Amino acid sequence: MARIRSIKPELWSDQKIATLSHSCALFFIGLWNFCDDEGKCENSPKQLSLRMPIFRPENVRLWIGSLSAHGLLQVSSDSAWLRVTNWSHQKIDRPRLPKVKAEDIQWLDVGHSTKPRESSSSIRRKDRIGSDRIGSGSDVVTAPPKAVATPSDLALNSEIWKAYSEAYFMRYGTEPVRNASVNSQIKQIGQRLGKESPDVVRFFVSHNNAFYVRGLHKVGMCLADCESIRTQWATGTTVTNRQAQQADDGATTLSQLQRVREGKL
Repeated sequence: MARIRSIKPELWSDQKIATLSHSCALFFIGLWNFCDDEGKCENSPKQLSLRMPIFRPENVRLWIGSLSAHGLLQVSSDSAWLRVTNWSHQKIDRPRLPKVKAEDIQWLDVGHSTKPRESSSSIRRKDRIGSDRIGSGSDVVTAPPKAVATPSDLALNSEIWKAYSEAYFMRYGTEPVRNASVNSQIKQIGQRLGKESPDVVRFFVSHNNAFYVRGLHKVGMCLADCESIRTQWATGTTVTNRQAQQADDGATTLSQLQRVREGKL
């Protein structure tokens, strides 16, 4: 049964909360209503989205992972349970005995990564031929070194995504899709526009260009036109399809007048 929970003012200045998207932070607060008096609930994105219908199961699943990585949620070893960390700040009025006690559940460490482990055969193979080599004997080929993202690059990418996802949610009422392709596009935008990128992507989502609107402001569209969008953002102008057509018509008219003056028409 849902319970009334309290929110401390300190929440809004918490550094962990500040790194979350607005939607993820709102979900985290809403989750408290459906935790028992020990601060735990079943790890079921589908059930949680039914209880909080403004959120979709696929988004809930991603937010649970993010909250766990930030140390705000603790996950049981069998992934069946979630527990809000620092639950002691809640003052429980007339506590109710939980069906399953927290002490009877085996919990992973706070912030524990649930990334699957490599198989033992894969590890043995790496030990035998080297993690950066392919083949064996005289046919060994050294793989080219992979580019390693610096902390500043990762921080910028995170800021770009946060700006884009928040603007997208405000416009469409849902979180944008995030996958490997989108991550690559976000990274490229950061490489091309630098520290201005978060402001530019936010401006892009507000753009009413018909092509962007029909495409639901996909990240790839922003990447394709990022320099043009950046110029519009920097100059405070927005060029729509209609304005572009009017400019083209005006240029054609001026060209024709010039030719008349020169006696070519």
